[in-house]
Amino acid sequence: MDTGTTNNHQAIMSSSVLLTPLFALLTIGLISILWRDGSFSIDHLFEQHLLIVHGIIISALYTGYYLIIKKARRALEAAEQSNQKTQEKLAERTELLHLEAYQHRKTSDQLHNLRTTDPLTQIYNQTYFQELLTNEVERCKRYEGNFSLLIIELDNLVSLNTTYGYKCGDFAMKTYAQIISSQLRKSDLVARYREHNFAVIVPSTRTESAKQLAHRLCQNAEVSNIYYDGVPLKMTLSIGIAAASAIDQLTPENLTVATERALTDAIDQGRNRAVSV
Repeated sequence: MDTGTTNNHQAIMSSSVLLTPLFALLTIGLISILWRDGSFSIDHLFEQHLLIVHGIIISALYTGYYLIIKKARRALEAAEQSNQKTQEKLAERTELLHLEAYQHRKTSDQLHNLRTTDPLTQIYNQTYFQELLTNEVERCKRYEGNFSLLIIELDNLVSLNTTYGYKCGDFAMKTYAQIISSQLRKSDLVARYREHNFAVIVPSTRTESAKQLAHRLCQNAEVSNIYYDGVPLKMTLSIGIAAASAIDQLTPENLTVATERALTDAIDQGRNRAVSV
């Protein structure tokens, strides 16, 4: 209920609003009776016909005033009820709109996660990685910057799948996705790249800094104590590195080909190492 409307209603129905006009009418009537023909006399109070006439006039005026006040009160009460119903409807509609907006955001987030996230590792999937890589290449060209790409392979994942089954391999992929992600900056982007690989986009990073990061990832993986059903998983990483500045004609395809070639070199050189273009 509106505060201003409530205050008006209270003012109209207060005793002062009802009694003040009555006292005013009685005062005017009394003066009218006492002041007759240009003279003031108390004797006029005893003229019965004057009292009756003034009484009728005062009663009629006050009755009309009271009826107006009563009608105004009813109108205000009706307006208050209508205003309250309107506010309730607005509150219901506002709550409904908030609920619909929340559901829309939730659905949008779910659809975005389905489109961009790998269900096993909960990092970006390969499709979205290609989109991120294309955006980073375009940004690099536009601002003449630099960035590096890492492609990572779990060296003995195939043997784990053969020895302990694919559930063990999935466990290893999921676990090392978390281990790798924990070593990255917030600006770095990690994704699942093909079945047994990860890819990391490292913005504003040249080859030497990218190699330092890759060596840390290798060392951290080697010393990590990971167990699957009580069996220790000794995992190592092979990493290929390529900086955008090392590619003559920079495109997402040329950069990934160069990085995969570096990864192949790391594997051929005995694994558990990082090799750059």
